[in-house]
This record gives sequence, C-alpha cells and structure tokens, in this order.
Amino acid sequence: MATFDDERIRAMLRGRRDVRRYPFPGLEGVEVGIRILSDDDLDNARLEAQRYSRKVKADLEADPDFIARETERQIVWRSCVDPEDTSAEPRRFFPSDADVRTLDSVTVRTLLDSYMEHQEYVYPWNELDESEVGALVEALGKERTPGVLLAHFAPDTLRRCVRTMARMLRGT
Repeated sequence: MATFDDERIRAMLRGRRDVRRYPFPGLEGVEVGIRILSDDDLDNARLEAQRYSRKVKADLEADPDFIARETERQIVWRSCVDPEDTSAEPRRFFPSDADVRTLDSVTVRTLLDSYMEHQEYVYPWNELDESEVGALVEALGKERTPGVLLAHFAPDTLRRCVRTMARMLRGT
C-alpha cells in the first residue's frame, strides 16, 4: 500500500512543481519560469493580500476587488521564478511583491494566465475529450441564448473549454 511517505508519490509531486518556461509578456527573447504553487503557497498569497490591504488601508467598499487583484499579484510573485535555476526551490523572478505591483495590469494578467496555462499542462485530465467538446458545441448550437447556458460554468471551466477547443482546431 502506498502512503504519503512513499518515494513514488513524493517524486510525482516534485515533478508537478517543475518549472516550465514561458515568454515574458512584451519582451521578445526573455523567458520567465513558472511553477505550480502548493496549497500552503496559495494560502500565504491570500493571507498576504489581506495583510497588504490592511497595511495600505484599502477602501474595500469603494474597491471590492482590491484583495482579489492583490491575491493575483501574490500568485504571480510566488509562481514566477528564474528559468535558469534548476534547484528544488528556484530563486524568484521578481525581487519582491512590490515589484509585481509596479507592473501594468496587462502584464500581470498575462503572467497569471501563464500560471493558469501551466496548471492545465500539469493537470491534463482537466481537458475535455473530443466527444465532450462536440456535445458542448451541439448544445450551444441548439440554445437560443448560449450565454445563459455558459453563465452556469465557473470561469476556469470556461477557459479550459476554450483552450481545449483551440487545441483541437490547431490539431495539437
């Protein structure tokens, strides 16, 4: 029987945290390494976003999305690493989370999208197979208001669906 102490399980988990290279948005020839965050890393990103909002005395009534945006920046800061560093804990790409806050929103969103794409790469079972895509397309074709049908899906599910369909159209 396998347990968490089993080296096979630990090796598989380490493999999921391997760094994958992505182009840095807007700079040709510059790459950033992206790794999957652990649940502990994600919890710390959320906690730090809350701490930062208190520190800057963010008006959450005026800007209810402040913590969500800061959480995204924290995820980018924690997941982006030096693509040349092959150690178990590679050095971060950005020296501090404050550096991520200086980026424009398009760059942050693109890096976060790369993180989400890397999750898709690491967790391939999230993809729809050809018959599921066909069934979805057929259902959307019959629907008078396809937006209403799609509104029931979570944003991550919709992004996965679009990526899967795009891959199928590209033949990859």
